[in-house]
Amino acid sequence: MIEKHPSDYIALGARSEESFIGIIMAKKNLKISIIEIVYLAVSDWNKTTGVEEMLIYALEDKAQKEKVNFINFDYFDNNDLDYLKYIDGILRKNNWSSLRTKNYIYITRSFKVEEHYWFRRFIKNTKNLSIFQWGLLSEDDRQKLKEEEGNGYPKKLSPFINEDQIDKKSSIGVKADGKVVGWFLIQEVSPTMVFIKSVYLKEGYRSIANIKQLMSTGIMQTIYKSKSKYVMFSIGESNKQMLNFVERKFKNAIISKKPVYRSLKRINQNH
Repeated sequence: MIEKHPSDYIALGARSEESFIGIIMAKKNLKISIIEIVYLAVSDWNKTTGVEEMLIYALEDKAQKEKVNFINFDYFDNNDLDYLKYIDGILRKNNWSSLRTKNYIYITRSFKVEEHYWFRRFIKNTKNLSIFQWGLLSEDDRQKLKEEEGNGYPKKLSPFINEDQIDKKSSIGVKADGKVVGWFLIQEVSPTMVFIKSVYLKEGYRSIANIKQLMSTGIMQTIYKSKSKYVMFSIGESNKQMLNFVERKFKNAIISKKPVYRSLKRINQNH
């Protein structure tokens, strides 16, 4: 994606003599005046020596020149509690918010849907929801969804973000009362793994039965149509219903569960 849209990214490096010792990469979203740190790495020999702070400060300076209002940093847990505390410390020292759990990244192995009776039960429950292939989204429905972006549903969950990455054959949409009320969108990240990019149901339709039906149908599509060995997905820390559902129903398939922490800083106060 960086090769396709290089102007959307900022990359800054640090070096010592002839060697690179660190890099920070961020994606610009000028529509909502925010820069998102997507990658921060420092060589093992130079960790916790101030290189991380220098890179973050350099990015802040760049953001001020771009007249962007906010920078956010989603920090992926790498099982190093001391380093997490170090990163949190330098962020707070420079007036960032403290790192807080934002979501969890799961990786599950594929499994035989037929072995799970609850899949069949919830897939048959089509009383409230109508499922359709995302690639068959009509132009009229598409236009209505675009008009609702930011009001009918959060911008960050828009199905039109990096739309070219979506597997439209395996992804599904959900209709109720004649309108699109949700989606289950996936993308292939490697020949053996797919990523569940976005799962959403509008507020008035978030019954437990509807959530189970959407998840069951979406996962069945993912496993059968993509033929992938592994599935990666993210669930927000505040989405307790979905977290409980996944922990109960997929406990034997979960290979990995990692928290992602978020910190935010306002850069330009007057914009």
